[in-house]
Amino acid sequence: KTLTQETKAHFVDAYIQWSFGEKIEDRYRHLSDGFKAVIGSSFMVQKMLDAKQLAHIVCGSDAPVDISAIRRYAVAQHWHGCDDEYIDAFWSVLANLPEAAKVQFVRFVTGSDRMPLQGWEELRVKVQKNGVGDERLPVAYTCFSLILLPKYSSVDILRARLLSSIKDS
Repeated sequence: KTLTQETKAHFVDAYIQWSFGEKIEDRYRHLSDGFKAVIGSSFMVQKMLDAKQLAHIVCGSDAPVDISAIRRYAVAQHWHGCDDEYIDAFWSVLANLPEAAKVQFVRFVTGSDRMPLQGWEELRVKVQKNGVGDERLPVAYTCFSLILLPKYSSVDILRARLLSSIKDS
């Protein structure tokens, strides 16, 4: 066909169809197949996720790590009442870290630097006492969001050992 004023709309429509269809079809098909393999083609999943939640899953979130929200739902295991001050110091050390270190902490504990879909309150961290002494480093079991934390002789050692663990994870 020849391009004229009368056929211009048809040409524009055809170009748009080609640009968003045939031109990217091969690449899009691979993306779509991979997405369906991971998420599934379940009607229920499609109805549970909106575009914003999907973008959050795929791209992550820019929301800063909210240590106080994580702490509210955290569980301290095998600590005694006399250790309350130490646990407070642990959370204080985390709260005063730069944002990049807080993200590394989340990755250290969970294996992911992503905020849970429903917010930081959904992250259920367990902080378990792992002996007393300055020679060991904190250890994390990411499948359980569990931190094995030794009781150190000072807050400075706690900060240094914690930073060492999260930076080397």
